[in-house]
Amino acid sequence: LNLHFPLAEFMQDKKLNIKLNEKLQLEFRLLNERLEDSLPRMQSDYDLVYHDPFSPKRMPELWTLDIFRIYASLLQTRCGAVLTYSCATAVGSGLIRSGFHLGRTAAVGRKSGGTIAALDPGDYR
Repeated sequence: LNLHFPLAEFMQDKKLNIKLNEKLQLEFRLLNERLEDSLPRMQSDYDLVYHDPFSPKRMPELWTLDIFRIYASLLQTRCGAVLTYSCATAVGSGLIRSGFHLGRTAAVGRKSGGTIAALDPGDYR
């Protein structure tokens, strides 16, 4: 998938929609605030959350059970998934405790695979 990403427009509007085809549209939003502050105000109608902060060791406050539970509520309507590079045991445990079923992503280069956590156990394969 090769996307043209108009960075200047995104930085000005803080929102960008890319329509890939009749059924698939991506929406990007830039929020200039703490994740813990913005998540509770979000509406629950998402298909996918790409969780990519610094590592759980470096920023444990972004890898909490509370955040994973909010993700579960945001994704519940569409039975969505969380995608992250982390495969740490504590991250997997938190996702499971939040109602997700875990799978692994493919390795990229020398990096090991990450985690895909889906609310529906059949969706992460």
